[in-house]
Amino acid sequence: VIGEIFLQWDNHIKGRFLAELTHELFKEYKKYKFQVSELRISVYGKDRNEWDRLQNWFNTYNVYDQRVRWIIQIPQLYKVFRKQKNVQNVQEMLDNIFKPLFEVTIDPSSNPGLHRVLLTVAGFDAIDDETGYHETTNAKIFRILPSQFDREHNPHFCYWLYYIWANIYALNHLRKLRGLNTFAFRPHVSETATPEDLMSAYLLAHGISRGGRLRKSPLLQYLFYLKQIGISMSPLSENKYFFVIDFEISNYQKRLFLKYKDNPFPTFFARGLNLSLSTDHPLLYHMTSQPLIEEYSITAQVFDLN
Repeated sequence: VIGEIFLQWDNHIKGRFLAELTHELFKEYKKYKFQVSELRISVYGKDRNEWDRLQNWFNTYNVYDQRVRWIIQIPQLYKVFRKQKNVQNVQEMLDNIFKPLFEVTIDPSSNPGLHRVLLTVAGFDAIDDETGYHETTNAKIFRILPSQFDREHNPHFCYWLYYIWANIYALNHLRKLRGLNTFAFRPHVSETATPEDLMSAYLLAHGISRGGRLRKSPLLQYLFYLKQIGISMSPLSENKYFFVIDFEISNYQKRLFLKYKDNPFPTFFARGLNLSLSTDHPLLYHMTSQPLIEEYSITAQVFDLN
């Protein structure tokens, strides 16, 4: 509830507090000449007007800065929206997310505010609880088109990744033809991921966040090494636990985290994987106004790096 009130852009106060907090962050960036950042903001696919409300938030509060690019984060909430009767099938949710983007790419004058927002977007992220699926990853799940997938549970993470990638791929092709910026696809692949999830990310993604589960699969590690797919890791963030009141998700949250000493970052680094350090929920986990410096300095000390 606290997060909904204070850390969302689409709430009863129309994202005012989040905008104020974002501007405080912009002030911090101005102190450091070479600091740039990618910030995440969520689009859920609940309805077709969501992008219009988001661009209104951006432009009402002018949350633009030359040091900042945005990542659009897409949580997998299909089963929630299906239960609430906001969508009837997966295709409706995909349409809510991507149709407005195709329309404004074809005709920027149809929504100048959204057009301006997209010029600051670097890519898309997909996040999901990869547990709790009702089917295995075999060819059968891909025989069901998104317009036919009207079940009450979420589609498999591999299925979800594929259709997000397919829309981004087509959208990028259209935007490139029109001389506009294109988008990377960098999904989260968390501690609950299966080898199939990691393989799907290998085939589809420009890079991934977390990725610690790769330690369980040397073969996939080697493939990620050969292709030099970026892996954004946050050992300090992943070392933390936060209090979860909702007992239905508490076990998932605990599986999501990894003790610092067990983090595979030094092993991946020594093997030549394409790694970067990043922050994750810095307002929750970090102690200073320089959370990325915390990640680098502690990693250097704990793993004896120069």
